Amino acid sequence: MRVGELGSDLYFAQKAIGLRGTNTLWRARIAALLGERDESIALLQRTFGEGLVYGIWMRCDTDLELLHGFPSFEELTRPTG
Repeated sequence: MRVGELGSDLYFAQKAIGLRGTNTLWRARIAALLGERDESIALLQRTFGEGLVYGIWMRCDTDLELLHGFPSFEELTRPTG
C-alpha cells in the first residue's frame, strides 16, 4: 500500500490517536523531576486537552511524586463527583 491510500492514512491516524498527550506527559514528568512544578502542572492540564484520560495513575507515577502536596497538583488530582 502506498502513502496516500485510504488504508495507509487510517493506519497512521490510529497510531496518532494512541499517542494522545503522551509527548506532553513526558514533558510534564521531566519538568516535575527538575522541580519546575508550575510548568509540570500546566503540562499535565494540557495532556487532558490532548486526549489523555485522568486516572489514579497520576498519584502512582513516581516521576510526579515531587508534586504531591503541591496545592495545584492536589486540586488537579482531587476526585470529583
